[in-house]
Formats: sequence, structure tokens, C-alpha cells
Amino acid sequence: MSKKPIFFILIFAVLFIVIYFIFYNLLLVDVTILKYDFRVSDHIGFNADTDLLHFGSVLSGSFAKRSFTVSNIKCKLCKVIIEVKGDNKNWISLTDYSFNIYGNETKAVLATLNVPADAKSGNYSGYFVIYFWKVI
Repeated sequence: MSKKPIFFILIFAVLFIVIYFIFYNLLLVDVTILKYDFRVSDHIGFNADTDLLHFGSVLSGSFAKRSFTVSNIKCKLCKVIIEVKGDNKNWISLTDYSFNIYGNETKAVLATLNVPADAKSGNYSGYFVIYFWKVI
């Protein structure tokens, strides 16, 4: 076997490691988890606790809205990317999934829960993953 293929594979592996290090260790500033929950029930209920994002009790086929605030104390300018996680993530929509935010600024994000008409009664939960990326 000639030395050229081994050399190119080695160069590719080193470049991959360097790019991975730069991308995730220098540009990814922070990751924040925000949990949410709700109950599908035959009545409407509210939960104003601030320990996580509570949508309260909602009826099948209805919706609920809650907002949360994203604050940038991480860098001069960050790109924020929000992902919805959980078994029922398709029931949740956000006004903004991706935006730039300057240092010491805050931005309100509205989360809308749309419960399908055939949703079964019970407790549901999930979480938002909020990534803060340094903009260069």
C-alpha cells in the first residue's frame, strides 16, 4: 500500500479534529435546558409557577400559549438556536427558533402548544434546548 492514501487519511482526521474543536469549544458558548409540562384534561387549569414552563391543563383539540425570555450574558453577539425536544415536540411551536441577540439584551419567545383533538388525557413534558453560538 502506498503512503499517499495513508497521508491523506491522516490529514483528513487531523482537520476533522481541529474543526470539531473550534466549532464546539470556541464557538458554542453555552447550552441551556428549559423544561416544560402540561396536562391534557377535561377542564382548563393554570400553573403560574416559574420553576419551568407550565402550560397548565388544556383540553384536547385546544391550545395554550406561554412566553419565556432568553437573555444574553454570554458574549457580545450570540446566535441563539432553540430546539424542542420530547415525545410531543410536534405539538409545540415557537415564534423564533433562531435569532441573533447582543450582549445584555433579552428577547421574549412565545411558545404555543397545539393539542390534537385525539390526544389522550394525561401528563406530558419535554424541554427546550437553547444554544448560544458566538458570532464571528
